[in-house]
Amino acid sequence: MIKLASGNYSNVLIRDVQINGNITITSADSSNPAVLKDLVLRNTSGFTFTGLELAGTTSGHQYAFQIASSSNITMDNLDVYGQNNLGSGNETPLMFIRDSQNVTVTNSEFSLGQFGIGMLNTNGVSISGNFFHDLRTDGVRGGGNSNLTVHDNLFTDFYPIGNDHPDAIQLWTTNASTVARNITITENMFVRGAGQEVQGIFIRDTYNNLPFDTLNISGNMIAGGRYNGLTINGAKNVTLDGNTVQGFSDQRSWLRLDNVTSVKATNNEATFFVTKGLTVEGVSGNTLIPAVSDGGAQAVAVWLNAHPGFDGEWGNLSSDVIALLNFSGTSGSVDTGNVSSPSSGGSTSSGSDDDAASGGNTSSGGSTTTDGDTGTTAPPPPSSSNLIDVIGTSSNDRLAVSNAGSSKVQGLAGNDVLKGGSGNYNELLGGRGNDVYLISSNGDKVIENAGEGRDTVRATVNYTMDANVEVLRMDKGGLTGQGNALDNRMIGSNGADTMHGNDGDDAIQGENGNDVLTGGNGDDWLRGGDGNDSLDGGAGNDRVYGDDGDDILQGGSGDDIVEGGLGADILYGGSGADAFLFRPEDITDGAVDTIKDFQVGVDRIALSTIDADSTNRGNDTFNFIGKSGFHNQAGELRYDVVAGNAYVQIDTNGDGRADMTVIVEGVTSLNIGDFVL
Repeated sequence: MIKLASGNYSNVLIRDVQINGNITITSADSSNPAVLKDLVLRNTSGFTFTGLELAGTTSGHQYAFQIASSSNITMDNLDVYGQNNLGSGNETPLMFIRDSQNVTVTNSEFSLGQFGIGMLNTNGVSISGNFFHDLRTDGVRGGGNSNLTVHDNLFTDFYPIGNDHPDAIQLWTTNASTVARNITITENMFVRGAGQEVQGIFIRDTYNNLPFDTLNISGNMIAGGRYNGLTINGAKNVTLDGNTVQGFSDQRSWLRLDNVTSVKATNNEATFFVTKGLTVEGVSGNTLIPAVSDGGAQAVAVWLNAHPGFDGEWGNLSSDVIALLNFSGTSGSVDTGNVSSPSSGGSTSSGSDDDAASGGNTSSGGSTTTDGDTGTTAPPPPSSSNLIDVIGTSSNDRLAVSNAGSSKVQGLAGNDVLKGGSGNYNELLGGRGNDVYLISSNGDKVIENAGEGRDTVRATVNYTMDANVEVLRMDKGGLTGQGNALDNRMIGSNGADTMHGNDGDDAIQGENGNDVLTGGNGDDWLRGGDGNDSLDGGAGNDRVYGDDGDDILQGGSGDDIVEGGLGADILYGGSGADAFLFRPEDITDGAVDTIKDFQVGVDRIALSTIDADSTNRGNDTFNFIGKSGFHNQAGELRYDVVAGNAYVQIDTNGDGRADMTVIVEGVTSLNIGDFVL
């Protein structure tokens, strides 16, 4: 065994090393794990990596961690993450396994990347017990992979951009030369959570010449996916049993079979079945279920109750998994042991609160906390000797304050869930590990030391992030969240949120509702989500994205990227050399954005993500023709001046009419240098 001292290890390459047996590489101090950056294994066998952080430092299309032409490799209990730049279009692909066999990836967390795990031409890869979240496109993806197992993984919070084809699990035959055989995808769960809808399981024979052979797709839950919730196109010898495709009221999601032969489909639930040439719905236990509007909370509770072994390093109890997902108000109110299936018309039982482990001489028992309030006065702290001790273990604990009085809750090691509340002054100490704090009272004080893991607060009251807390989720609308000096991740609720990142390079997402987001100091990433939002990047080189709705966006000082998204948006770059970014969906949206403070010769209007000529294949650049009229030629970019404002227009189909217009206030002259084409 090799034990690495705490610290960073960059550009690690292990090449042409064949171990007869196995050697383990781990951290000497599990509370302060070693950090490997840009790890590459090539023509290597017999290694286990466990208890480490893998921090991707690359950007764009270079893989952060690669396993190539290797065998008998185990990756276990790892925290794998990229740079904090979701939405930039330059995210890091995290892990890539190529031309390798007998590789296992278990009990690990993948976040902040373009995708989690990619594969090409592998045999005997097993991916199980992992947590994939805060990714741009895919969780698990690849082609040419046989004897593949994907089991017991949790996927949530995906943030695709532009024309992405996002999936929790996606397999294809592109670049493959032989048929992929013996693929098992079982007991996985995808929930939309705070992110966008993506496809759940998508398997496709790309060119209809290498159909997959022998698939077992069973026991999976897909809640809140896109149309292709579970899709198999081009396969034979398929077992499809006990899967649930739970559509939401805002997005139909279906179970789809196409070009599939020798299929056995039994006991599946879906809000829609699309089965070309096959009779599936209504036979062999396959059931049509209604769409839901609760974010999938009830369906997930039912599924967890039926899958008691669904666990991992990210949460070993059903209630903990519920708490990790974006179910506002469900923690402590969803009884996973007594919930009727949505297909039977049952309703969620409120039950009693989750049992809380306790130490010392008290037990919090089955109490139920309230939704919390926004009061401004916290109860005064009592003497430390009067605090009731609630102490966990070195495992993954779920702990709660005592109703008998002010409490000191200590999670110790492990990935713990600590629940505040009761209205008293309480101290919550997660200790080592990636802990989750459920805060519902102004009396709750979170105490974290540096280097003790990546910790999350879920708040139903106004909350300012305590020192060394990295992530804040607002679980109730109408509240204010404040960041700290770290690089924070802040996520809003379905209501109107106000969130201020303050210092650090923060990533702030408003979600639904009319939100107010400010980045403060640092190079921040802000995304409004649905609703008419107000975003201000503040100081630093920020990325400000409005998303849906009629938003007001301000870059602030620094060289910012400002992107309105759908809706009629008002855009301010502020000081610095700013870029105003537009995408193909701005054409179909039809709304007109207005740039308020464009600096000619300094700022630029970025159109490079738009194919200038939609009449042919390829990605063409625009032809700037100044103030001239369109010539019925696709790909022309022009502007006109009306009442002292420039009206920028593009024609992508050659019909001589503007497909998109942007108003640039106070500007009467533009040249090609004012655009990114």
